[in-house]
Amino acid sequence: MTKTVDLKIQGGKSLSGSIEMKTSKNAAVGLLCAALINRGTTTLRKMPRIEEVNRIIEVLQSIGVKISWHGNDLAIQPPSKLNIEKIDAAAATKTRAAFMLIGPLVHYFKKFKLPQAGGCKLGERSIRPHQFALEELGVWYRSLDLMDLPGINVAMARQLHHRKIKTPFDFYLQPLFNLSRWFGHPGRVWFYRLRGFETDEIEPATKSIGHQHVLAPEYRTIAAARRVLVKLAEKCAQRLRAKNLWTGGVSLGIKFLNGPFWEKNAATDLVADSQNIQRIALSLYDACPIQKPPLRIAVTLFNLTQVRGEQISLFSKIEKSRRLSQMMDEINDKYGPETIYPASMFGASEAAPTRIPFGNPARIGNFDQNVV
Repeated sequence: MTKTVDLKIQGGKSLSGSIEMKTSKNAAVGLLCAALINRGTTTLRKMPRIEEVNRIIEVLQSIGVKISWHGNDLAIQPPSKLNIEKIDAAAATKTRAAFMLIGPLVHYFKKFKLPQAGGCKLGERSIRPHQFALEELGVWYRSLDLMDLPGINVAMARQLHHRKIKTPFDFYLQPLFNLSRWFGHPGRVWFYRLRGFETDEIEPATKSIGHQHVLAPEYRTIAAARRVLVKLAEKCAQRLRAKNLWTGGVSLGIKFLNGPFWEKNAATDLVADSQNIQRIALSLYDACPIQKPPLRIAVTLFNLTQVRGEQISLFSKIEKSRRLSQMMDEINDKYGPETIYPASMFGASEAAPTRIPFGNPARIGNFDQNVV
């Protein structure tokens, strides 16, 4: 029977002297891998002579690194060119620490493969923290071409090349400001996508809301086109409210049959109700000096902003009209488009029909269009 050993400690006295600590296994294997970054000779002192260290030494020697012991010190000398194809897979699969070679090896190769990291059987231990760190540093993108990224076609790759973005890693390094300035909302989406974020919920910042319509022959008179204009203004107003926005400006553009294109803008106080938006659009229409048959009409709302709940009380009169318009929206949503509409739109309900954009519902996240 083995006799147990009990320790009795009597404290309360001053201590002095020194004790030599054992070296760290985890630090030792990490420093061994990191030594590849130094193209000269690296000397690591007081290295532990343990199996984990021996396995990493075997891996390094297999790819051409010269390693020699000097007592408990270790000298590491990488060659001018590593031979990654001859890596000792048997040694590499016996230690999880071999995964730490990825960091130094990206300084030697654009693309390489390592054996699956293994190790002891003390239960499942993920290597995902290493992968997360490498992805954050953009290492993953060094091994890809631009068109390896889902959604990057020839035309998009050409645009990126024009901005001196020739690899996914170049793409990754661009700041959010640049990508937003160059490519708008898609640029913002790619900035976050390259960093591992889910981008389905990222919506574009709406700068304008517009509708345009080519008039059927029966509406190519000044009076009939006026009714169509009311409907276009109403459609813009509905989309404005669906996005919980207010507008500070209305633009009207008219292309005349066998005539010029005329455009006029009006800056306004913030509004979000149909009545005021239609009133402003009609005032612009009545100010047009050209008396020819209109061919195409376009309405755009600009200077868009979101108004917080506590600010709405500052626009009490406008808010009543907005609430009325909102109730009309709810009725039309429930019972069908144009179940209820302004009297000024009477006779034009069949003009400028509501169409659902391909892959984009009419009242949900409709793609904003600017008048050309």
